[in-house]
Amino acid sequence: TRDANLLEFVRADAVFLDTTYCNPKFTFPSQEDSVDYVVNAIKRVKDESSVSGERVLCLIATYAVGKERILLEVARRCGCSIHVDSRKMKILTVLGFGGENGVFTEDATGTDVHVIGWNILGETWPYFQPNFVKMKEIMMERGYARAVGFVPTGWMYETKKEGFAVRVKDSLEIHLVPYSEHSSYNELRDYIKFLHPKRVIPTVSVDAGKLDSKEAVALQKHFAGLVDETANKQEFLMAFHRRS
Repeated sequence: TRDANLLEFVRADAVFLDTTYCNPKFTFPSQEDSVDYVVNAIKRVKDESSVSGERVLCLIATYAVGKERILLEVARRCGCSIHVDSRKMKILTVLGFGGENGVFTEDATGTDVHVIGWNILGETWPYFQPNFVKMKEIMMERGYARAVGFVPTGWMYETKKEGFAVRVKDSLEIHLVPYSEHSSYNELRDYIKFLHPKRVIPTVSVDAGKLDSKEAVALQKHFAGLVDETANKQEFLMAFHRRS
């Protein structure tokens, strides 16, 4: 919406839209708010750790690709490096975030902030089910007596009712952080309102090639009043007159 070149193309014929979160319940906070939450939580853990003298393991769950912005901001604003395994390091290197910049390390003893794979702290679908047993195993294997985990995903939309949810058991806690690289429901609607296309073509939660399926029509209803319906009516009338 701030790109001068893109502004020339407002009123497109159609927009292929990532409709992963095309539902009013997915009105999670902005990426900035969610990143701030993780950064501030880790800062708080580090401050408490320096006072008590007890090291605390911080675990951040990520996919093979994704959530890099959270990791980079934690490293920058908390003044620490982040441990990743060799497979993750290769992926980060391809993305331009390799170990040479000092942010990521394969030395697990060099930092208290570690990246782990998705679903290790618990299953996220259809609702979050924490795996405290596995989390405790990781904590003890790495020589810690307390651990704090973070699961950043847009599916954690229970924030709408209770703020950022936290699961706690003994010396373990898991923070559910509503964060995604996909656009939220409000962002999707704001973008269609800005671009004002004649038609929205959903690309998620619909069968490929079936642009007029019930699922596609249901998703398109979320953008009623935001698409260029006037142009659609004019095209229909022009086609009608040509047939006449």
